[in-house]
Amino acid sequence: MVDTNVPNILKKININKENKFKLITKILNIKKKYKLKFDNINNEINVLDNNKKIFVATYDFYGIIKPNGQFFWSYMIPGANLKFVDKIEKIKNMSYLFENSSHPDMLLFHRILTQDSILLTDQLIEKVLSLLLYLGGNKYYFNSINTNGNIQLIFINKITEQVI
Repeated sequence: MVDTNVPNILKKININKENKFKLITKILNIKKKYKLKFDNINNEINVLDNNKKIFVATYDFYGIIKPNGQFFWSYMIPGANLKFVDKIEKIKNMSYLFENSSHPDMLLFHRILTQDSILLTDQLIEKVLSLLLYLGGNKYYFNSINTNGNIQLIFINKITEQVI
């Protein structure tokens, strides 16, 4: 049975995540924790399994989520590389897609795209990650914990090298 109360854009976001996850499982075990090694000069990330390279890819850094659930776009983080601002602005400019709806997810997505910071529960974090995966056109994402205990939102763009 089709739920006609769910806006089409929300269905597309969920289908996109399912499809992207199916594709990435050909390369990664999505339940496994991988080590990420950043190459900021080439805007690449090395994805490692026990120091064995799985792949190298270009990436986007969209922001962090503090342990209390507070989300910040990366341009709000002191010292963060500002090379991702243009991509974030393109994503945020799509807030119009989520206007004029009373659906809770539509309201959430509109708020995150129109504000610099927002408080999220664990359930809402998954929804926001799906939204960013869809709007950013990325292949996959990693929730890497930094030394401050913050979740870094790292999204894979293009795999440039894959070790088989």
